[in-house]
Amino acid sequence: MLSAEIEAAAGGFRLRAALRVEAGRTLVLFGRSGGGKSTLLRCLAGIHQPVRGRIKLDGETLLDSEYGVDVAPQRRRVGYVPQSYALFPHLTARENVAFGLRGVGRGERERRADELLALLELEGLAERRPAQLSGGQQQRVALARALAIQPRALLLDEPFAALDAPLRRVLGRELQTLRRRFGFCIVLVTHDLADACALGDEITVMDEGEVVQVGTPAEILYRPATPVVARLTGMRNVFPARVLRQLEGDGGGLEVEVASGRFRVATPAYPYAPGAAVDLYVRPEHVVLVRPEHEAAPRRPNLLRGRIVDEQHLGPLHTLYFQLLVSEAAHDDAAQVAQARYDLEVDIAAHPYRALRVAERREWLLSLVPEGLHLSTPGGTTAPVATAGAGLG
Repeated sequence: MLSAEIEAAAGGFRLRAALRVEAGRTLVLFGRSGGGKSTLLRCLAGIHQPVRGRIKLDGETLLDSEYGVDVAPQRRRVGYVPQSYALFPHLTARENVAFGLRGVGRGERERRADELLALLELEGLAERRPAQLSGGQQQRVALARALAIQPRALLLDEPFAALDAPLRRVLGRELQTLRRRFGFCIVLVTHDLADACALGDEITVMDEGEVVQVGTPAEILYRPATPVVARLTGMRNVFPARVLRQLEGDGGGLEVEVASGRFRVATPAYPYAPGAAVDLYVRPEHVVLVRPEHEAAPRRPNLLRGRIVDEQHLGPLHTLYFQLLVSEAAHDDAAQVAQARYDLEVDIAAHPYRALRVAERREWLLSLVPEGLHLSTPGGTTAPVATAGAGLG
């Protein structure tokens, strides 16, 4: 297990963060650029000196500022792959991989390097230098070099940033296979939400040098603890609301009121009393399009009426921008449509977009999936979120 509590500085930037990740699991450090993710990773690797802190790996203390313990990077048995890969340009792929194998004879070093290159499907490229390799091949060489020391933990800084989408998927699967095979834990930095959810057993969200939430991908994605996390995870629809009452039966939850109507929020129990002001978050993929003629059968929950005023095609995904029609006057007001003001974003995949013939119809009923709604205190935090890691010490 890797655990750490770190306070660090880089220029005027201050970092205060803690983490814990079990052997054989992957922790993703997620957030905007400049949030402190890479600085924290370099502290774990031993190449950035914290102001104070503690780091333990498999029971061994690597850093304890109080007692003057600071194990040198090369003695930590921590594999580190920076975003640039940091391959030596004058060395071959084999020589780059073998570089960290100190105290081992040349023949054994080359044998182990060739084994790792073969493991990462780089046979035949051992004699090439980095300039003769593609970005994906360089990434694999850097990963093989990190694995050569038989690490107890693997630290990866934006490992897929320079790769195309198909290669990202391939290397993501390979990374999971290597983790299971060798049993080390992984700490991976990314600002890409898809990578974070695909690779992480747990996600630590960082912003401005602080940990703002720790949880599983589902908890981070659907139960953001702060407005910052909500924005980072794509909660693009936010409505001021007021809690009306606790609901009994049909899964319970809360009934809340917004300007456009009353909705059921089928979520874990929130500590909000009737009358409390809240923000209602609606994920754009949790809005179901319903033809107006199907309003009555079957009954759909949380219905709104809206008109598409703009849309954006993003390959396999379409984003629709809806203006909500809360009255007949708004329904008939052409000036509002001309302004193209929108109230709600809806994401829909390409196949249902075509099957529903969305391009041929502008007005729809919109059903907000109760399980996909989320509540937050305005401008503050949500109800307590169960976390699957360590908070600040």
